[in-house]
Amino acid sequence: MIQDLEIAQQLLEKNQATLVVVFQNDYKIFYDRGVKPLLLLLNNNCDYRNYCAADRVIGKAAAFLYVKLGLKEIYSELVSEEALKVFAKYKVNITYKEKTPLILNRKKDGYCPMETAVLQINNPEDAYLAIKQKLQELEKMK
Repeated sequence: MIQDLEIAQQLLEKNQATLVVVFQNDYKIFYDRGVKPLLLLLNNNCDYRNYCAADRVIGKAAAFLYVKLGLKEIYSELVSEEALKVFAKYKVNITYKEKTPLILNRKKDGYCPMETAVLQINNPEDAYLAIKQKLQELEKMK
């Protein structure tokens, strides 16, 4: 497992990606920001329980999606304290470079809408539904 995590971290840096998942010789590299790559992984109905991930930013919403995916080993450059609570509750191993109370939005003038959408939620299924609903709301605002 550790080797896959190190490979994921190296691919994240080398490719300037936002997310990399690795298991043995199989890996996927993503460049989309936010929770979109995690939703893509969830929607392709593959088993990711043996995969490791390296991610740029993980908030509580992303943490719930990782739990839903079943990944057991994750590295993040920046993780929220709320995400760490989720990982601890579901026994997901996380290493990180930096910790923050909550993830900010892209304009840095408030909290990330995904983080806010799941703030009062305590399980992956409810979080998944709240994230999808929030994404639909944000799409309508464009």
